[in-house]
Amino acid sequence: MRIFTYSFLLLLLSINLNGQLGGEELFRVGDQVVTVEEFQYIYEKTNPGKADYSKTSLREYLTLFENFKLKVQAARDLDIDKNDAYLAELSGYKKQLTNSYLFDKQIKERLALEAYERKHWDISFDHILFKVLPTAPPADTLRAWNKAKEAHRRLIEGEDFGRLAFQVTEDENSKLTGGQMGFYTALFPDGFYELENAIYRTPVGQFSQVIRTNLGYHIVKVKEKRPARGEMEIAHISFRRSGDGLLEAQTREQANIVYEELIKSMDFAKAAALYSEDTKTKANGGYLGVVGINQFDKNFEDAIFNLTEDGQISQPIESRMGLHIVKRISKKELPNRQDFVNSISNRLTNTDRERLARERLLNKIKDANNYVFYREVYESLVSTIGNADLSAFNWKAPELEKPRTLFTLENEWQRKGVTDIDFLLYLEKNNRSRMSRFRNVALEPILNEFYKEFELDRIGSFEEQNLERTHLEFRLLMREYEEGLLFFEVSKKEIWDRASEDTAGLITFYEANKEAYQTSDFVQVATIQITNGGKGFNKKVYKFVKEKGLEGLEDKFQSGGGRIEVVLEEFTHDNSVILPGNLAWELGQISEIRTSENTSYFHKIVGHKPKRLKELDETRGFVIADYQTYLESKWIENLRKQYPIRLREDIFFKMVK
Repeated sequence: MRIFTYSFLLLLLSINLNGQLGGEELFRVGDQVVTVEEFQYIYEKTNPGKADYSKTSLREYLTLFENFKLKVQAARDLDIDKNDAYLAELSGYKKQLTNSYLFDKQIKERLALEAYERKHWDISFDHILFKVLPTAPPADTLRAWNKAKEAHRRLIEGEDFGRLAFQVTEDENSKLTGGQMGFYTALFPDGFYELENAIYRTPVGQFSQVIRTNLGYHIVKVKEKRPARGEMEIAHISFRRSGDGLLEAQTREQANIVYEELIKSMDFAKAAALYSEDTKTKANGGYLGVVGINQFDKNFEDAIFNLTEDGQISQPIESRMGLHIVKRISKKELPNRQDFVNSISNRLTNTDRERLARERLLNKIKDANNYVFYREVYESLVSTIGNADLSAFNWKAPELEKPRTLFTLENEWQRKGVTDIDFLLYLEKNNRSRMSRFRNVALEPILNEFYKEFELDRIGSFEEQNLERTHLEFRLLMREYEEGLLFFEVSKKEIWDRASEDTAGLITFYEANKEAYQTSDFVQVATIQITNGGKGFNKKVYKFVKEKGLEGLEDKFQSGGGRIEVVLEEFTHDNSVILPGNLAWELGQISEIRTSENTSYFHKIVGHKPKRLKELDETRGFVIADYQTYLESKWIENLRKQYPIRLREDIFFKMVK
């Protein structure tokens, strides 16, 4: 697809329509009505931060927009909008935009904003886990589910969460502490989005429903919620425990002595190099990098996040490893909302949080369009497929007596029924995916996945028909695509191709305007520098160059006692350029000789190339560009006669601020 460089074709998905004129007609081109709403949308989007609604600004932009609309009208009158290639390209844009608008845009924006809000809080929770992998056989999954439901029942009946966790959880790391997990913050790794949802949505002091992650089934209890600590960039000096795990008095004394030296102004990096027993960081000033919560012992974490200023140094902190003196380098603050959303959106692609959000949005569309699923038809279809080898390249959809409806969608504008034959043909057509996914696996789970994808595709197509009716934003964007394609095609036909292919017209244009295509007038300046020459020697060199130029200079004075260097530079004639030695722009001009300590120098104009007319072949690219501009101006002039523009001045002045 083409990339439009024309300023009107900004493919932006946010709208901020100002004013209260809305759908009022601003001007008309032929039968085309242009509303204030559309003009404001384009005006603001192509003038970010500069759309001041002044009379001058609006007038300038109105002229550009009128010209754009004139070309679009010309394209329609040439039936470009009925061209098969145009319609196919527009259809492709529409499908791409529909997918982006229906799913990517809405889902990613919502997930990014959700993550931003969650990033402001740390949550402490306990959990009970019953392990089962996503790929486990149905029997194992059911067994784990039943265990989780039984534990949930016991919690509802009043059993203590910690005691029950100690008895039944399959998480060996938290079993002895009654399921304690400590504080966590968003974002959780892929595969654990439902766990994140559970801890952020469950009120403090309460437990959740049973939820599923990549580890298995969980029940969580939220214990505490606090403002997020975020991340800290730190360095440390480490004093290790002895081999038996004890912290020797000598070690404590050494840590205290180093701390006192640091307080007195000893350099932290130097102290780390001299005293730290962390061999991985001591040579790098003790640098540990950026750390977050739940990475270290609780008292160590509490101490480092209690450092309130960059450069602040902690007293010795005890951990399982020994003692640490920590320096705060910087606090990593959460970016503002928009920067965070922009930075994180791409990281959400193809994650479980995007998949779950997509399913929720799909369900929302289903509810809004009276979705009805005929389960018995689907189950009959699965039975019909039976044990067929769907991984075979030559698999063909079985023939059915008659189509049966799998699901229906209906709203005030349309009704759609999707049949079992539609799904079979979808399976047959997507042979590459089918062949890879159905190889050596149980058929029904993968078939269910395929059906979900098929349903998403068909529901997306259905909703696509409604978008322009129900969403102003989408309607304006589709108009951008539609008119942008028309603009491109008609401009290509009337200007760009013509300027390149109309040789006779190009030559005529060049002959009429060739004074505009000239080489630059430039001079060549020689700087003659003499080192250790003496006054007499310098004068001889100066006289020689003034009278005879540079030719023979080196041979003449190579044994005269001084060293001569010549530097040549070219300068294009421009009144703003000052030549070395303030020389006038004339061949032969020479400056006075100047001396600084043992070095003397002077300048002379030794060459001059006056400007001349360029041949067409020398400047063809520039001539074609200018010819295009000329053709466009003449075309616009004719279009304004062909399609008189009717502007409502009263509405225009209502926009002026």
